[in-house]
Amino acid sequence: MLKPRQFLRALVALTAGALSGLVSLTTFAAPPAGVLDDTHANVRAVMAVQHEVTANWMRQPEVLGTAVGLDASDKPALIVYVDQDASNAGEVIRNLPRSLRGVGVQVELTEKFRAMARPGSGVSHTAIQTPPIQLGT
Repeated sequence: MLKPRQFLRALVALTAGALSGLVSLTTFAAPPAGVLDDTHANVRAVMAVQHEVTANWMRQPEVLGTAVGLDASDKPALIVYVDQDASNAGEVIRNLPRSLRGVGVQVELTEKFRAMARPGSGVSHTAIQTPPIQLGT
């Protein structure tokens, strides 16, 4: 049987351990201040606008895609990728809004996106390999 003094020490140690664990969990549960992830209110606002407008904007063959990114002042913004080789790229850019429901819209001129791998070519990534295994596999 524990004496009252031993009981108090054990209780204090247990309480300190539990509090320490709780503080550790809450520290690692949330992103550090200043981190922009999908839980940040401004990022979620951009994502909502992106979800709303992307399908309509993608009907234009010059618009290659949209993304959530940062503007020149490091604020979340909607990025619109426009085909740099399109004959009317300037017109498409002029017709895009500079902001939409308080969300900045940035335009990036880019080449068309292409997948680089061709089916059936290259190394099989599912083949059984025998040691020594080549670097990069």
